[in-house]
Amino acid sequence: RRTIPGLGSETHGIHREKTIPISGNYSMRLLLLALVLSLAYGQVDTIRAVNLGGHLVPEPFIVPSLWEQVNTFCPASKDIWNLCECTIQNPHASAQVKPLMQQHLRDFINLTQFKSNVVNTKINTVRYPISFTYFLDPEADPQEFNKYASCGLSKTDLDQSSFADVLHAARSLNVRVILDLHQVQGCQNGYDNGGHAGVIGFYNAENVKKGVQTWASMVDYLSTTRLLSYIWGFEVLNEPVTSSASDLGFLKSFTESVVNSVLAPRMSHNQVVVLQPGPANDKIAAYEAYNLLSNVTYIFDLHEYICFSNPLYLTTMEDVIASVKSSFGDDRGITKWQYFVGEWSMASTDCAEYLNGAWGGFDPNYYKNQHQNRNTFMCNKIDQVRGGELAGFQTCSSIVGVDMNVAWGHCSTAGREVEYKTYKESMCNLFSTYINAITSNTKNIGFSFWTYLTGDNQRRIQQWDFSWLVENGIISNLANPPTPEECKAKF
Repeated sequence: RRTIPGLGSETHGIHREKTIPISGNYSMRLLLLALVLSLAYGQVDTIRAVNLGGHLVPEPFIVPSLWEQVNTFCPASKDIWNLCECTIQNPHASAQVKPLMQQHLRDFINLTQFKSNVVNTKINTVRYPISFTYFLDPEADPQEFNKYASCGLSKTDLDQSSFADVLHAARSLNVRVILDLHQVQGCQNGYDNGGHAGVIGFYNAENVKKGVQTWASMVDYLSTTRLLSYIWGFEVLNEPVTSSASDLGFLKSFTESVVNSVLAPRMSHNQVVVLQPGPANDKIAAYEAYNLLSNVTYIFDLHEYICFSNPLYLTTMEDVIASVKSSFGDDRGITKWQYFVGEWSMASTDCAEYLNGAWGGFDPNYYKNQHQNRNTFMCNKIDQVRGGELAGFQTCSSIVGVDMNVAWGHCSTAGREVEYKTYKESMCNLFSTYINAITSNTKNIGFSFWTYLTGDNQRRIQQWDFSWLVENGIISNLANPPTPEECKAKF
């Protein structure tokens, strides 16, 4: 029997693969085999996914409480690079930070709740960000290995984390996993999610070589731990940012080496390569021109956020919905392969606490005044709501169309329950609008929400938090989003 990926029936969001018996005369078998292989390298089931951001790559805005704890011992540690520079130079700080990081890696994902959310919301794929730090060789690069071991982000820490448990849980539910290389040495984008805010140092021969070795070590690790077959998609690099022809040349060399020399020889026919064309989705044509092996299935991962590219600070929910409808079905000029929207959220502002990480050493004012697209007035108002005041707003409903943020918990108290219900109904409608807009393009094969979980019970950033949205009834079924009438009936 031959298995055809991407042509399976689906039950409760679980991917099923159909098989075709190979029988009859020899020529008919060859013809059928040729058909099977042609399908195998081109078809992908609809992706209904969530990102497991913040787990193996602990970004400050996703897990603010963790970062506030480690900053007690390493002040001004705004990203992984700075934190681990502190711990390698300060044994006392390392002794405090390392256990905190190890505990986070073990406990961040509650497997029981994860399985329940997967089944109930019809998730069939997860995208799993991971860092180069877990695959450093202590003999080949002892300085870098020791640095990241000192802050709890080494291969030993990966072994003791819940990474393998999550993969086993996904396999038990027939949920596909896309493993996304989110950080490389030198940093590919200058964001804290790339490991070193404000620095782009990946694009040189030495770091490209290290990046290729990261993938080789990662594949070896997955093979040794018998997890390689658990991975459905291999995402070569998250959100690369380039500023010159030289940078693009190094990105091309890296991508071709990883795909052609590392991944393709070790992949099965039902695994895929995922290409992310930068945070602005501006490298599609470049990727389509790369010299990549033709016997591999490729898909693009586009990232779409209205909170960065078109922030809607002081508008109604209707305006937010109109913006989503007009922009989220855009394929960005793709001509060669299919795509999914691998990152999106319900946020309509970028006011979330510590978003993009580089807040100048835990400056609480950073996130509201350091970027030209931030609306200082709006972020100040959200600060005041966080503090228990509704300064500038007559009712909670007047900020429903603006943002969710931690502020919204205030609207569920002090006699504002009716307005809170209106707010949740509006977010239910917005969720359906996102799904319908994203999947309206014929080249689109699905989506992955950013992110599965944020913070802790005291620091949930609701518009970015899939689990909170599920707990509050806003998200219920990714395969069949509710109509406006159903949203109204819910709340």
